[in-house]
Amino acid sequence: MKIKIVSNDEYRLTQENYDNANFLQSSEISQLQEERHNFVKVERLLFIENNDIVGQAILNYRRKYKVFTEAFVVQGPLLNYQNQEQVQAAISCLEQHVKKNKAIHLMIHPFIINQIKNEALAIISNQIQMDTISTLQGLGFTREINIEDMSNGMGQAFVKDLTHFSNIDDIVQAFPPSLKRDIKKFKALEVKVVELGQSRLDEFYNILSKTGKRKNFSVQDFQFFQLLKKYLGERAKFMLAYLDVPAYQSYLEKNINHFQAKIDELNSGKVTKKTKGLLTDATDQLNSYVKRKQQLKEMNLNKEHLPLSSYLFIDYGQQMLSYVGGNYEKFLNFGGATLINLEMIRQAKVKNIPYFSFGGTIETNSANKGQGNFNYKRQFGGQLNIYSGTFTKPIGVFGKFIKKLESVK
Repeated sequence: MKIKIVSNDEYRLTQENYDNANFLQSSEISQLQEERHNFVKVERLLFIENNDIVGQAILNYRRKYKVFTEAFVVQGPLLNYQNQEQVQAAISCLEQHVKKNKAIHLMIHPFIINQIKNEALAIISNQIQMDTISTLQGLGFTREINIEDMSNGMGQAFVKDLTHFSNIDDIVQAFPPSLKRDIKKFKALEVKVVELGQSRLDEFYNILSKTGKRKNFSVQDFQFFQLLKKYLGERAKFMLAYLDVPAYQSYLEKNINHFQAKIDELNSGKVTKKTKGLLTDATDQLNSYVKRKQQLKEMNLNKEHLPLSSYLFIDYGQQMLSYVGGNYEKFLNFGGATLINLEMIRQAKVKNIPYFSFGGTIETNSANKGQGNFNYKRQFGGQLNIYSGTFTKPIGVFGKFIKKLESVK
């Protein structure tokens, strides 16, 4: 086996020919990385065996301790991980390649599932990739697992298999009753979903930035998302949920008039135990709509569209991936994120994309308390894929020496 450094066009020809294909191992992401100059060097590699392409990788180099260089592959390499001879040969080639480039450290984060859990977090499949893990450890790599750390690639993701459903109606029908009620309610509130073009990415970024501060997660700078759209084009889908303010006002007025008329009708007739109950219910409903109308008035809105939620989806390989996004906290009750996810599940099904990924999933420890990121996602149905971890190895004399120094600290 040998490694060949190739151009963007040559790399792109086969980059989606793997079960573990993902956009972080695409030529498009390598072009973005080169334009941002965040790394010392970016390489597009093919693994060649008997004149056949058997794998590929986007390889990045960055400074370590200012004077040294380390090499890393995020969510790759792309290989047939069922063939351990190829895996061993490819990783050995990769190690020799980075050694020639004077890297003192090699990190890989294979995008391969090692454990699967259901919505209740019960294990349904375990140690799926132990052969690969053993191969890498046999080559001298140290394995680290932190499923909620996204810095080296996804540790875990909640994924829904769409192949079992004929259409979006079948998918919605399988949702739990509570989610179906929420979807109906949010649509009735006149919440709409649209895709943002390049000129409106700031609307997405404003929501994302505020969500990052609120939930304490780091956010890439705005240029990163501009370049994602530039290089991925239609595959990078920036979705916005907004409240149609005039339509919502009409919705409130309609319900206020409805319940006021109902109250007037009940008051005009004979008062019974039953009518007292109906009157109480109608009054509560009326007060709720009047309160919401007053709250809307106090917002003093001067625009017809009120942004609620915004998310970036990546249409790549076998997945429609929810990559990152957020919500304005004070408008969470309008369900913008829910309707965005529903729309993107619909789009994935229409395009015959087999899997919808809710992306990196955290806060699984809070799920059984009815809280957190995972608790929200699991209502859509699916499975929690837990990946194999991050593998690192010191390269050469300097690499081994620095590893010893780090272990002493």
